[in-house]
Amino acid sequence: DNFADAEVIASLPFSATADITDATNEPGEPPVCTFLNPTVWYSFTPTETMSVRADMQGSAINGLVNIYLATGTGISNLQHLQCVNPGSSSTFLAEAGQTYYLQVNSAFGEIGSIQVNLQQVFPPANDIFANAEVIPSLPFSATSDITDTTIEPGEPQACNFMNQTVWYSFTPTETMSIRADMQGSAI
Repeated sequence: DNFADAEVIASLPFSATADITDATNEPGEPPVCTFLNPTVWYSFTPTETMSVRADMQGSAINGLVNIYLATGTGISNLQHLQCVNPGSSSTFLAEAGQTYYLQVNSAFGEIGSIQVNLQQVFPPANDIFANAEVIPSLPFSATSDITDTTIEPGEPQACNFMNQTVWYSFTPTETMSIRADMQGSAI
């Protein structure tokens, strides 16, 4: 129930059911993605850098998970990374040796059980900026499955929101006008 007593996630894949019926809030608890409803906490410290997907499939109620990076000790030293909304999932890059906290609560003040699932996923190689896929020539067309892609620390936010991304790079050999579009995308 309290941050200091967060259940430790020792290995992946992980799945647990949290009954928040008798859960509470504690002083200083951050209400990031919704009103602050009763919460339970989990912590995860990976031994290797990996992409991790969090979801709430199997929940009896509409759950919400806030994902935080610990920047120090205590509940006041959390950097909010992402929200996992009801019926969705979120993938994040978990760096080796860093501690991540999951704050689980209900999205609409419901009481009951929320299932929390964490698993390692394997995004495409061009998921991170340093591994941008080179566009050798134009015209160019590519299809990317962004299901397991992440947002890397410091990634710029474009268009006022941030979703999972893949990266491409192009260096023209002459000055030219270029049009980019996403025609034919499934989403």
